[in-house]
Order: sequence, then C-alpha cells, then structure tokens
Amino acid sequence: MGTVTRRETAGGVVHYRAQVFKRGVRDGRTFDTRADADDWIVTREAEILRMVGPVSRRTVAEAIEKYRDAAVRPRSDVLRYGRLLRTSWARLEIGALTTAHLADWRDARLLEVQPATVVREMTVLRAVLETARIEWRWIERNPLQDVRRPREPPARRRLLTEAELAAMRGALGFDGVSVRTIGHETAVALLFALETAMRAGEIVGMRWGDIDLGRKQVHLPKTKNGEQRDVPLSTAAIALLEVMRAKRMVRVRRDPAPGRVFHVDARALDVTFRRARTAAGLAGFVFHDSRATAITRLAKKLQPLELARMTGHKNLNELLSYYAEPAESIAERLG
Repeated sequence: MGTVTRRETAGGVVHYRAQVFKRGVRDGRTFDTRADADDWIVTREAEILRMVGPVSRRTVAEAIEKYRDAAVRPRSDVLRYGRLLRTSWARLEIGALTTAHLADWRDARLLEVQPATVVREMTVLRAVLETARIEWRWIERNPLQDVRRPREPPARRRLLTEAELAAMRGALGFDGVSVRTIGHETAVALLFALETAMRAGEIVGMRWGDIDLGRKQVHLPKTKNGEQRDVPLSTAAIALLEVMRAKRMVRVRRDPAPGRVFHVDARALDVTFRRARTAAGLAGFVFHDSRATAITRLAKKLQPLELARMTGHKNLNELLSYYAEPAESIAERLG
C-alpha cells in the first residue's frame, strides 16, 4: 500500500503527498485532500499491476538517446537532449521515474533559467516519454503528464521603427549599394529579414544553389522545426541578393563555406548587431524582433494562410504571437 504524507506550507495551506512503489515503479502526486490522495493510490497501484509484461529495465537515458537518434532533430533540441542526459534521474530505470522527480527538476531549473526555457525542455522530454509509452511500451504512464508547466512570459511585442532602422544602417555603415564588411552584411541580413520574416540562422545559412530568382523564392532545406520550406522573395529582397552577389569583402579572415551567400555566421551576426545598436545609442530590441516586424508588415499584404506558409508556422496562434500591429493603427483603418 502506498503512503500519504501531510504537508503544510508557511501560509497554512495543507497538502497531501501520495506515493506508491510497486513492481519497481515509483510514483507520487500531491492533493488538496487526504481522500483524493488515498483514491489515487488505489487507482495508480491497480494501473501498475495491469501493466502487460515485465517492467522495462531500460533507463531514461536510453529512451532519450533512442528518440534523439531515430530522426534528424533540430540542433536546439539536440542540445536540450544533452542537458536532460546530464540530470540526476537520467540513469534511473524509466519505470522508476516519477512525477516527483520531474517536478523537483522543473523547480530547480526555474532557479537557473527562464520559464520559457523550462517549457521547451519539458516539451522535448514529453515527446520522448510519450513515444516510450505508446510505441515502445516501456512504460504504462507518462510521469510528466501531471507536472505543471511554468507560466511563460507574454510574447514580445517589439517592432522596429523606421528611425531605428535608419540609425542601425548608419551604425553598420551600409550605403545600400556595396557590401565590403561584416557590418555591411549584417545590415543586409536585417533588411532581408524585414522582407522575408526569415530567422537569422536561416538567412546566414543560405546558399546560392537554393535561390531561384526566376521563381522568386529561396529554398530552406532545414529550418528550426526540422522541416524544409520555400520562402517567396519580394522585389526588394531580390535586390538585396543582387547586392550580395556583387560584394567585395575586405579585412575578412576566411572565405565563407562553398556556395554560402554570407560570410558572417549567426554568432558574429548577433555580436555585430548588438555593437551597432550600442553605437547608434539604441536599446530594447534584438535582431529577432525583425521577424515580428516583418510579419506585422506582411499581414497587410497576405492572407493568414499565405503568411503562415511563408513563415513556416503550422499553428495560427503561434503566428498571431508575432503580429504586433498597434491598436491605434488598426483604428485608423476602421475610419
């Protein structure tokens, strides 16, 4: 039979911690009443006893590695798998992983990083555990299911103004005609982002072989979500590519990878952008805010599904989080 422990917070709120251990499986949950805790113990122990076959002796780490290696994953997710593999519970048998382990891990991570980071880590872990439950039959229940996600901060609503863009172009030394330095390339990347809503990594990773000016599009073979997409190019975006084709770089340490459009990489782009922002006496925005700015501008020209196709969003709610048209601007169009 499981155990129930009564806990009282400093504010006088009473909770009941229910825990079970059966057939090698440990689990636990917290309830507001003793009756709910007792009922959960009975139900959970029955679930464990109904498990088909022996409890898997595979570890959590084995599940993470198997899931990671089963397909091409985005680099950001690969880094998250690496962090999960370094947790104290990664070497546990997967059936011994409990909600309590994961809740404690979540709380500890929140002391180190922002809630949004923890949410992303929980998302990739949930995918691993769900696959282990549904496809591999390593566990009967996903212990992360009952762990509450941290509340994420509101989405950024920062748009770049024309004055800020002009100041950034001046700080980067770009005259709109010739590209000779990393600063010039950074300016072109910013302007190109405003035309296409592409991410910084997607822009600096472009290759000439993926650009079709006749069809006015650039093919991105691998994006943040691991999928490919074709991005339509405006006349202004094509003009920027022509400027890049005619570039004559000076004072660069090495040539770009064969076929690459840009010398600058994502890290150098970020550093150069931030330095120029400081030099221009500006603050409060980052390169990625160009994506929200572009989406807000493009929303005036494209239908929602067309815009989602262009940006790679599968969920219109995610697309909406980037749309930041001020209410006063919308009111002006209402008349």
